[in-house]
Amino acid sequence: MNGFGKLRETLNIQGVVDPKFINKTIASRYYVPLSANKHKLQKAISSLKHDKHQIPRDQREKRATGCAVQTAVGLVGDLGINTRYSLLVGGPCTVGHGKVVDLPLKRTIRSYVDIVEGNDNTEYIKSATTFYDGLAETLLKQKHTFDIWAYGLDQFGLMEMKGLVNSTGGMLAMHELFDHFIFKTSFDKFYEAN
Repeated sequence: MNGFGKLRETLNIQGVVDPKFINKTIASRYYVPLSANKHKLQKAISSLKHDKHQIPRDQREKRATGCAVQTAVGLVGDLGINTRYSLLVGGPCTVGHGKVVDLPLKRTIRSYVDIVEGNDNTEYIKSATTFYDGLAETLLKQKHTFDIWAYGLDQFGLMEMKGLVNSTGGMLAMHELFDHFIFKTSFDKFYEAN
């Protein structure tokens, strides 16, 4: 018996079934509203620590932000539930889809001057922007919202990711540290209101 057959049997479903019903059944089993687990999420965020994995001195950390966002959109995408995604980001995407800069520190992330001059530091702008805009289009079709919570005042690829926030009616919040009281208070107040 396949997975759908087991689900039919478990839920005692007879006849033709609307796929949206199945999606909502799965969603209610594996996804819960933020209000049900807000304290667990806050605890997880406040317990975040810097990764002790050794990074070569001449390289950036490996961050697959684009792949993480794409995975989240794929997992939740067609469940038929209104979703608000929250990306907590602390640096630029350096590997995979959505990459905005290479790992070696000798390659700096693009600046305004680089963009105007069109030099080598701008090689990922077009592909990253196209990638994130494609995800934004998917989110918009599914009527989902995307928020970015960023820490650190360094660039993390906002120019490339801005479509995720702008197209979906999301919001962007930046601060120096995730565990700063202003950031925590803003996070709490935002999700109390929503």
